[in-house]
Amino acid sequence: DYLTNVCTYMSTLTAATDYGKANDSKKASYGLDKPIKITCDNGSDKFTIYVGKMTPSADYYYVMVEGNDTVFAVDALNGSVLNASESLFKSNKLVTCSDSDVQSFNISRGDQEILDVQIDSNDLWAFSQDKYKILSLDNTKVATAISVITRLEAEKFITANLPKNEYSKYGFDKPYAQLTVKSKSGNSTHLLFSYFGDDADKYTYVLNTDSGQVGTFYTSDVDFIEKNVGDFLVDTVQQEDIGKASKLDLNYNGKLISFNIDSDKTQYDVNGTDIDALGNDALGFFYNFYTALGSIKFSSVDVDAVPSGEPSITADYTYKDGSHKTMQFIKSDDTNYWLMINGKYSGYIIRENYITGTSAFMYWYNKLDSFIAQSTT
Repeated sequence: DYLTNVCTYMSTLTAATDYGKANDSKKASYGLDKPIKITCDNGSDKFTIYVGKMTPSADYYYVMVEGNDTVFAVDALNGSVLNASESLFKSNKLVTCSDSDVQSFNISRGDQEILDVQIDSNDLWAFSQDKYKILSLDNTKVATAISVITRLEAEKFITANLPKNEYSKYGFDKPYAQLTVKSKSGNSTHLLFSYFGDDADKYTYVLNTDSGQVGTFYTSDVDFIEKNVGDFLVDTVQQEDIGKASKLDLNYNGKLISFNIDSDKTQYDVNGTDIDALGNDALGFFYNFYTALGSIKFSSVDVDAVPSGEPSITADYTYKDGSHKTMQFIKSDDTNYWLMINGKYSGYIIRENYITGTSAFMYWYNKLDSFIAQSTT
């Protein structure tokens, strides 16, 4: 846009007045001894002007035309566009493609790859690596990150053409994070991020490795480099519809709990006790239990883990169509579980708090169990 403006103003430039013939003293006074030189070429002829300072009244800029020793004054608006600087000709965007043009992007931090996704044949975001495809990628979260990345603009430029042997000058020899964005046209942008200097909490230095251009961005705007793969996933492991279930068998640390489910008739029982017959409080506890288990969240992701040991908790769903789904929670440490689904590791880690904490599924089961005990004594 700025290049277009320069061409437009050059092709329509008209002098408002002239200050007569230039001499060395006038040139120095008007900033024309060291002017900005602009040359436009139409293919056969070249047209050159020299742009000096703004007049003291700020109404005009001093200008000369190559081959003419007269000093002209041009309107300040025209002159401000022609008073070009290198930074005005540069795009200050983090990446130059639009969000709809992005084909893939990769975020890494240190030696760890955080996210590597690409547009698939269905025009949806998908993991590039097979080992992550067991996870449920949230396309909206990915699209939001892309929207931020393609709209970010630098606060200022620090330097251009930074050679590799000077990367350490801004901390790029050991960058905090890296981002690679590839467009559908095949262009690629590789960026290094560095928390550098005393103002690192406010500004982050970013290097475009192709151009050597270094700019600063607000640290709060580039917070996507702090995210992990879990931040781009669907929030819940699953979404169980009670209307499709006929039975749920739960083995919780050796305690067997069996639910019969008939949502069409609003009839439910647990270990032979009729839940709906006990009233709305009991039904509320049951619904909360079923929802909490059926929409359980994960605490972290580790697709490289190799679960071992016997499950502490098993939940087996039987559906109206006769199919089954089994969830197994295997202790990975004192406070976390690997989650197996139908005998395969899901890649998700479930924290103990998501099982027994306030509003977790066992929290609501215990509420139901206590209510039944009080109601039947």
